[in-house]
Amino acid sequence: MTLDRYRISILVDVKQRDLPGYALLKETLETRYPCSVALYPAGRDRSVALSFQPHLTVLSSVNSPQQIQWAFFLKSRGVLVAFVPTEGVPVLLEEDFLDYMAGRHADLRPVDLHLVWNQDIHDRSVRNGWLRPERVELIGVPRFDFYHSAFRDLRPSREAFCRGYGLDPREPIVTWTTNYGGTSLTPEQHLRGARLHKLDQVRALRDPVRYLENEIDSRELARERVTRWCLTHPDANVVVRPHPSEKRDYYEAVVADLAAKGRPRVVTASREPIWDVLAATDVLAQRCCTTGVEGCIMRLPVIEMQFNPDEINTNPLRDAGMDVVRTYEELEGALDHYLAGGKIPSEQEQARERFIETWFHRIDGKRTAACADALWRLVQLSPGDPRFSANERRLGRAASVWREIQRVTGLQPSHIHRRPDTYITPADVRAWSVRIRASGVLEAHS
Repeated sequence: MTLDRYRISILVDVKQRDLPGYALLKETLETRYPCSVALYPAGRDRSVALSFQPHLTVLSSVNSPQQIQWAFFLKSRGVLVAFVPTEGVPVLLEEDFLDYMAGRHADLRPVDLHLVWNQDIHDRSVRNGWLRPERVELIGVPRFDFYHSAFRDLRPSREAFCRGYGLDPREPIVTWTTNYGGTSLTPEQHLRGARLHKLDQVRALRDPVRYLENEIDSRELARERVTRWCLTHPDANVVVRPHPSEKRDYYEAVVADLAAKGRPRVVTASREPIWDVLAATDVLAQRCCTTGVEGCIMRLPVIEMQFNPDEINTNPLRDAGMDVVRTYEELEGALDHYLAGGKIPSEQEQARERFIETWFHRIDGKRTAACADALWRLVQLSPGDPRFSANERRLGRAASVWREIQRVTGLQPSHIHRRPDTYITPADVRAWSVRIRASGVLEAHS
């Protein structure tokens, strides 16, 4: 059915990570096509569906049974459903984990279109019959457009970043980005969550309790070595960037302890997109995180901290583009080398290029536009306005992703979405829309 104007709603998981990219997608869609786009946070599924009446809803993970449940309900009421992943880098290279990422354990029947990051996941989905070829499309990573030179004006200057955190712009900045998301859960909660999301079907993750213990050990080893380096190298600025899935109390306590010991200019930075932090960074230290590859895209020296001899999260293809360190002495040596002006080895640079091409398709500043074009092609297949009303009782139970998580696992609603600095508001959306329009990137990539 051809309509004069289409409505598209898009779920935004985490403000700092996802909002800029989705605001760019919203502006691109509304600039190019006759459509209106609503961005909404998790937990507002019901109210947005009822008030906005979307012809197409965009969700974020086919491996979320809650989102799939919601997709089934929307489909039954005539709403098209697409998925644009917020995560897509393989933590592990085992076949069963890659199959998991491609949707092996998910019920993909309500998925009209899955826009994937790389060819491997695309081919697995089609080859194994989980999605028909016309329902999965290789798109790359739309939010990585912000790493393209055309988007540089949307990042603050190094001086502005330092001024905002009380850092000394004359000294180098070492950034520690964390990725220990399950460490705030009890073993019982972690086990229930792993079973709910079918992660226990992956061989390396089959024992969720052991995995949690291993993650706690890895975090403690990283904390001990990073704080030791901070105390013995007092001149450098140090930025701690907690992963959005982690509670920040742990890292705020680390920074407070360093301050109590007289170590200045160590801060946590969580309120801005990660590319703002990386643009000010001289050396990045991390462990098995998408941010490590983003550091490679920014051509930063990247240190992969594998201090735990029983580390599970390893990816040799990714790690070949980084300095892998397993002891404090190796960490100190790598930091000394790069802070003294040392260059990234050519073999690392080549490994980075191969990994980025394999797992991110391409970084050309045009992935958001390609995503917008794909969503526009899909929404034109809409059968018409959704077939539900404000009085429909069934919508209530299927409405909230986090209410269903609590019911099934006993977990409280995610701390990610309860923190004011990660939960998007209409004002946040407007602010990013204004920045994007003023930057001129829409005209440059139209």
